[in-house]
Amino acid sequence: MIDSHSRSNVALVVGVLAIGLGLIETCSGEALQGYGRTASRRENPKAFWTAVVIHYLCGVAGIGYFLYERLIAN
Repeated sequence: MIDSHSRSNVALVVGVLAIGLGLIETCSGEALQGYGRTASRRENPKAFWTAVVIHYLCGVAGIGYFLYERLIAN
């Protein structure tokens, strides 16, 4: 069985990776989308920023879950 500390550690790793991916996408101007597609900031800015915001929000949610489990739930 996976205990709550293991789940929160996985959430932290996923959150940090998602924020890192968002930073790389912001700096490079190319965002990853589903099924191996990419969105360019210059050619399709709406799809680009949507993908970047989704990655940032997933990162914040993962880190927030980690902090909730470690600080508030105990």
